[in-house]
Amino acid sequence: MKMIILLVCGLALILLSGCAQMRPIANTRNNEDSAELHSTDPNNHNTVAKHYEDMANEMKLKLRAKKKPLAEYEEHSYYYKRKE
Repeated sequence: MKMIILLVCGLALILLSGCAQMRPIANTRNNEDSAELHSTDPNNHNTVAKHYEDMANEMKLKLRAKKKPLAEYEEHSYYYKRKE
């Protein structure tokens, strides 16, 4: 009887460990950005403005990087079996 209980407990532990989350819930990049923003004084307009300008410039760079593949996709849509 004790062997069965031990076996069931061990099996339950193995099955539940497979359901455990292996990575942090929040993205670390988002945590760094929010920590950087919260560490600045909200009354310091220049620092807050610079933070958002930097974020906007980062998004512009990402947009430029995505425009080339998009243009290629739109120009050669038949490669991707897209019907127009």
